[in-house]
Amino acid sequence: DIYTGRGWDSSESVQRQVEAGHYLFDELTSERPTVAEALSVVEIGIEMRQTIGRDLFTAGSPLRIYAPSIIHEPGGEPLLGRIQHANALGEGEAYEQLVAISRATEAELGAAGDDYPAEVRDLYLDTPGLTERVARLAREVTSGAENNYERAKALATYLSRDPSFTYATTAAVPTGDQDLVDFFLFDPESGKRGYCQYFASAMVIMARSLGLPARLAAGFAPGERIGTEERFLVREANAHAWAEIYFPGYGWEIFEATKSINPRFGRASGDPSSAITPPLVGIDPFLEDPELADRLRGAGGDVALPSP
Repeated sequence: DIYTGRGWDSSESVQRQVEAGHYLFDELTSERPTVAEALSVVEIGIEMRQTIGRDLFTAGSPLRIYAPSIIHEPGGEPLLGRIQHANALGEGEAYEQLVAISRATEAELGAAGDDYPAEVRDLYLDTPGLTERVARLAREVTSGAENNYERAKALATYLSRDPSFTYATTAAVPTGDQDLVDFFLFDPESGKRGYCQYFASAMVIMARSLGLPARLAAGFAPGERIGTEERFLVREANAHAWAEIYFPGYGWEIFEATKSINPRFGRASGDPSSAITPPLVGIDPFLEDPELADRLRGAGGDVALPSP
């Protein structure tokens, strides 16, 4: 959540242990989606091919992880900053998790509004080092957008598709106290060349300049599908950073701003006439919906992973 002018850091966090199979949060939080119709609850498994640290990797909005977990809550708020295991997982070790995957439509996100929770405003709107020309460019790129979803989409489209930008695994760095985003977008020395952190950082800071809560997420881009099954091999070469924008009622939504990355997902346009602004504090679909509740309470800690 913290932009340093050269990269990203996280607020000091409070660490909390969660037993295997338990809810990561046992109450409704501002990050958890509340519009049940706009998500799918699925089980996914992660098997490690090599040790790369203590981080537990997930997708979407994680609900339960069937491994002892350490949750990092940024600023001590009920937010999910990081998930770790007590020890580094070795080759062949695996864990299962239950996650909520967004299938929100463009119309739904466009109608989400801007009634942001206090903790989201406090942590994800700061713009240190923002220059006037970066803020002006953000306004120009999003001119004509009618809602925050359209603004976020316009920023991602501009950064990922404008021919003036080039993806490169090595890139020039700013000198002195020059801001990274300003350097990437405007300085002739940068040539608008950069890797994922350059593109994602520009997306996040430009979004924040427009009043959209945004954060930089780190993990992996889609890997290589194995056969015809829903199994993927994710390599260290797939390491990636991307932007996420917060929408009330829907939580954090991915916006891919980096050239050369195939996000492998798309959003249906949806029916604007049926889209409504979700309540900031509503009924938790995972606790109140009978079918979801049965799945969540009955999944237990013995969910089998797919055979290798």
